[in-house]
Amino acid sequence: MLNQNDSDIVCITETWLSNEIPNVAIALKDFTLFRKDRERRGGGIATLWLQIRPCRLPRAVSSILIAVVYHASVDDNFKLYDHIQDVVDSYLLGHSDSLICIVGEFNPNSTKISPNRFRELCGLIQIVKMFTRDSGILDWCLTNKPKIMSLPKRLPKIG
Repeated sequence: MLNQNDSDIVCITETWLSNEIPNVAIALKDFTLFRKDRERRGGGIATLWLQIRPCRLPRAVSSILIAVVYHASVDDNFKLYDHIQDVVDSYLLGHSDSLICIVGEFNPNSTKISPNRFRELCGLIQIVKMFTRDSGILDWCLTNKPKIMSLPKRLPKIG
């Protein structure tokens, strides 16, 4: 699936991985694996941040800051807003021409989290417009440079 879609970066939530599953069991050919397992049952990924500097980038971009988010609890909405705002603001202070890309499962139907709030706080725009699940748009892609990003497309379900 990765080769068919010419994927350069793949972000996966709901991995359900634990330290009992070695990297070699889930490694993807030609990809570097970064993982953050949960300490308890479920999910996988709370927030994982990576700074990358690929060989080829648009002229207006010096580096890319990618975050993968899994947000399931309405109890910590303010913590999530604050955390993302703090990281984005501090990163852009030193890398003002960087592309910010925050992807993942935000579960807005149950958490009541709003993409408009991220736009107000740190200028991030949600670019996913089609349903990512039967019940709506649960998976987001927030970015500070939407014109540089390709529009997301829905692929067939994996599992």
